[in-house]
Amino acid sequence: MLSTKEKTARLNASPYITLYLPTMPKQAVSYFALPGMKGKVNVPIVLNETIRVDNIIKTCSNYFRIPLDKLQSASRFRNIVVARHITMWYLLTNAKMTLSEVGRLFGNRDHTTVIHAKKSVNDSLTSKFDNEYKVHIENLNVIL
Repeated sequence: MLSTKEKTARLNASPYITLYLPTMPKQAVSYFALPGMKGKVNVPIVLNETIRVDNIIKTCSNYFRIPLDKLQSASRFRNIVVARHITMWYLLTNAKMTLSEVGRLFGNRDHTTVIHAKKSVNDSLTSKFDNEYKVHIENLNVIL
């Protein structure tokens, strides 16, 4: 596995990054372009099925600098809503949780609220003009 210095050196030296990852069963590798770079830089991100739910929630909470209790509250401030939607989307897509399980984690919310969060993130990811969710998800892919 490459160290952080080696990854940074490769990122600065060439337009493409190659990470050598161990092969494991039931492993998914996704690629994305890093924001702010000229051209596309593909970085493989390994997502195991054993990603822990609490790790995703804590990482999103730390990334957005929002306390865990506020992330799970009923607050409708824009920055908290974006963080909550992205966290719910990660739990649905990467941790393979059900809608009702994710809703229970976020203050006993209904499954339709989780559907709305998933739809909001997916719409933003497919939009040509709205990049807010895209940038956050790309950054979280590197962290997670």
